[in-house]
Amino acid sequence: MKRNVQPAILHRLLLLVLLLLPLAATATAQQGCENIEPLLRALPATHGTFTADAGHCYGDEYLGMSRNYNGSDGTRVSIYLYNLGAEKIPDGVDSETVRLAYTMAIDDIRSFAEAGRYLDLKEESGTSEYFRNADKEKTPLPFLSARFTFRIASSPDIVRVSTLHVSGLKNYVCKIRVTWPETGGNPQNMAQLLGTLVETLSR
Repeated sequence: MKRNVQPAILHRLLLLVLLLLPLAATATAQQGCENIEPLLRALPATHGTFTADAGHCYGDEYLGMSRNYNGSDGTRVSIYLYNLGAEKIPDGVDSETVRLAYTMAIDDIRSFAEAGRYLDLKEESGTSEYFRNADKEKTPLPFLSARFTFRIASSPDIVRVSTLHVSGLKNYVCKIRVTWPETGGNPQNMAQLLGTLVETLSR
């Protein structure tokens, strides 16, 4: 009596497909960030006490890609590039896309407080500017900015400060978030890193 091997073959093919699905998803995600990735890869791998990670793609240009810089003093600087589906995003803060991105970013932070992950959230908004290069005679690039203080529910003894900066740059929304312990952090080091990031991206 002949053995029917067809079910075994089909079972093996199904296992192979399941194993390859995560790889295919990763490849698609990386392809979705293929225009953004070179911009973030051009940023320095280290800067002073900060070390950058490899970056993370969120699937396509709508959500874009981020890269984190972790400082030895507990400071984290996260930079994001994305377009929210817009075809044209001028430099600066005057486009609807940038204003929408700014509002969405603030809402994201508020949602952490509503979910109980941030405690005692306090915020203030304003406008800040970072020069796009070392030549201070050139026009600075404005950012919509906000500042927050809060405690993380999982470590409530530490008060943290976080600043948010959003602008248009290189036809993308450029969002930078800086977070550090209130009793630590080096404002000069943070300002130098942010200036380097914006300068490098604007080349």
